[in-house]
This record gives sequence, structure tokens and C-alpha cells, in this order.
Amino acid sequence: MKIFRVPRKLLAVFLLLFLLVPISMVQVLVVAQAPWWQMALRPIVTWGAFTLAVLGYHLLMLRLGRRWPKRSLNVIGFIWCFLTAWVALRWHSTLIGVFFVLLSLYWYFVMSWLQVEMSRSFFDSKSLWYQGWPVPIPSVTAQLKLGTALYPQEWGVVRFDREGIFLCHEGALKDWAALAKKLRKSKTVSVIVTAEKISPTRGQPVEIIGKPICFLSEGVGIGISFEPTGLEKTKRLGEFVELLKGIGYA
Repeated sequence: MKIFRVPRKLLAVFLLLFLLVPISMVQVLVVAQAPWWQMALRPIVTWGAFTLAVLGYHLLMLRLGRRWPKRSLNVIGFIWCFLTAWVALRWHSTLIGVFFVLLSLYWYFVMSWLQVEMSRSFFDSKSLWYQGWPVPIPSVTAQLKLGTALYPQEWGVVRFDREGIFLCHEGALKDWAALAKKLRKSKTVSVIVTAEKISPTRGQPVEIIGKPICFLSEGVGIGISFEPTGLEKTKRLGEFVELLKGIGYA
């Protein structure tokens, strides 16, 4: 998966993760149990720089659309908290014990938030590794419109809720490179969703404006987050989503 643009909430999680750099530097002081003015700067700076390098690499990989850094950060957080707890128990240190509690709460909060943001409908197709392409919802299709240009390709709808949509196309698109370039430059895109065989929509399309967020290789899939629209469109979107929920697809 590749990313057109990072959603605001996911960017907020990235920024929150950078707190690990000063946290690692503070932990050096806590474990040393010495006043900061008596501490050598070298170990503090070294741990801070090491944390920044590891974290920066993981966030860069996440920005490039990789999924493994999320699991890797979970492992790093577990090992970090486990070793902090072990030191607190071995040294019978209340201060390190309090630091362990605060550190654990921080890791739990930030990784839970990261999991939520990376599981959004427009960011995760929920497709399994052995599937050739995402499995669409039966009888629900979509088309893209950039400005006044309606693209003729018909897309399947993999995920759809009030926050966004994930579209799929069976096989690579011939003109994907040109479309991807336009999507990357475009601030918004219109998605026209139709459910031909699902009552009571009677095939009437729902048009929603959103931002292109990510895509799978060769245009096999596109994730689009919805933008706030007028009251009438928001109401129609809500009704459509509730309808899909009723048949187990949203």
C-alpha cells in the first residue's frame, strides 16, 4: 500500500510518538537516580539519538504504507516496559516503579490510538494476504469524479461507513498512472456509490466528497476519507450506511 496523504489524526499519533525521545532521556536520569546537573550528558544524548533514529525509521516506513512497523512498535513497547518493571523490582525503586506505570499507560494509549487510525475504513481494506485483491460488497459499485470529469471505470466497494470508503478494482487499471497523478494533486474527489439490487435504494446513487488517502499497487484499491458536506448529503450517507449495516456489510 502507498499513501497519497497522511490523515490528520494519524499525523497527530506520529507526533505523539516523538515524545518517546524525551521520555528515553528522562529514563536515563530516573534509572541513574542522580540529580540531572551531576549526570554526564553523553548517555542522555546517546539514548535520545538512538530512540530518535529507531522511531524515525519506523514512522518513515508507516508513511510509505508499510504495516509491519505497527507490530514492531508494539514489541518494542512491551520489551521497554518489561525491562523497566524488572529494574524497578530488582532495585526496589519506587521512583522507577512509578515511571513504569506512566510509561505503560503512555504506550497503551498511543498504540491503541495508532491501531484505531490504521484500521479506518479508508485506510485498511481488511483483505488477507492470500487474496488476490480485496473482496467487494455484492451489488454495490462506485465511480470516481474529479471536478466535472466522470471516470468510466466501475469500482467494487470493500468497506464503507460514515468516515470513508475503500474501493477495489479486479486487476490493474491501464491508465492508472495518469489517474494516480491526478488523485495525488487533487484536494478532493467525488465518489458516486450505487447499490443496484439492495432495496430500498432502487439503484439511486449517493455522491460523497472526500480526500484520496491511500492506494494499492496498480490501482487495485483506493482509500478515500469523506469530507463534511451539507445536511442533506450527510443524511443520505447515514441512511445508506445504516442500510449496509442492516445486511451485515458496513
